[in-house]
Amino acid sequence: MRSGFLVTVVAQAQDAYHTRAVVLVDAMKATLGTPDEIISTRDCESVHVEMEVVPEDGAVVLRATLDCEAPKAIKFDKNKFTAELRKHLDFSVKVTKRQIGPEEFQS
Repeated sequence: MRSGFLVTVVAQAQDAYHTRAVVLVDAMKATLGTPDEIISTRDCESVHVEMEVVPEDGAVVLRATLDCEAPKAIKFDKNKFTAELRKHLDFSVKVTKRQIGPEEFQS
């Protein structure tokens, strides 16, 4: 069974877009480096993550698509993810998450 999530992280950039973008990507990598806490990956046969960072209305927006293949549906704990991500940041962020269906995956 394929489970997918779109996670969006938004941080105000002012004039420091590049610096904030790099820090956000590093924080995301560090947070997803230990996914068992955030995604129930014990049963995952494979996990694929794609990230993009774009400027949007004076903010840095990081969008990450998590694609998990497993025998059963996978859960994503947004609260644990947000808490872990914030440990790696010295600025505030807004985090949203939504589950995506198989029709939204790029093959």
